Amino acid sequence: EWTHVFHVDEQRFWQRFTTNHPEFAMLMKDGPSWAKAIKDSKWIAAIKAELNQMDGVEAYHLEYALIGVKPLRWVWVLKIKVNAATGEEKYKAQLAVDGSTQVARHDFDKIYATIPAWEAVKIFKAIEVQHGMISYSADFVAAYL
Repeated sequence: EWTHVFHVDEQRFWQRFTTNHPEFAMLMKDGPSWAKAIKDSKWIAAIKAELNQMDGVEAYHLEYALIGVKPLRWVWVLKIKVNAATGEEKYKAQLAVDGSTQVARHDFDKIYATIPAWEAVKIFKAIEVQHGMISYSADFVAAYL
């Protein structure tokens, strides 16, 4: 089943935008379960690419867990990105840390998110449409702290 990466209330804007600029239209399909993914060569290649990317920038190192410390588990996020203009599919595997077992004020004190507030994005888009401007986006291959 196809899901659009944008909210329903903005659907008209993105339909108009992607009609004029189909190269920016991107749809996503949910990926398979881990059991299915490791049997498919396309997913294995995507997983290896993610691991190679992380190794290349030394994004992690393995450590023994201290006594009494519960390490966070890894989870794989598997998505198929589909270019709406060409129909080309790109298999994307992303290794993430599952922080759902953390307890506020016990495991962490503050939450940091380096993303703009959604209201700021809406204001920017409104100004853009009002002045007939076009914004472009970039997709980073990897970003690590």
